[in-house]
Amino acid sequence: MAEGRECWDCFYRGERISMGVYECRKTGKRVNGDYSCSHFLLEDSPNVHACWECDYFGYHNFGSIFQKKNYCEKKGKVIDPDGLACSYFIE
Repeated sequence: MAEGRECWDCFYRGERISMGVYECRKTGKRVNGDYSCSHFLLEDSPNVHACWECDYFGYHNFGSIFQKKNYCEKKGKVIDPDGLACSYFIE
């Protein structure tokens, strides 16, 4: 296994479930932190950006202040703020 190719170094690593086990934001599965899958994307790569870093990212109020959702103004839809930025990404 190449150095740096472990789940906890990946952009898609989510919340810690238990000792050494994390949720993958890409697949939704529980994975061992030592594991590296085909979805691996190095977290600190200079070309990796999350949706929340984009100028098109915002919040949309769906009728109530309690229904505020993460929103892509370019695509016109609700998005995962931690998701990988798309081709519309601008800073």
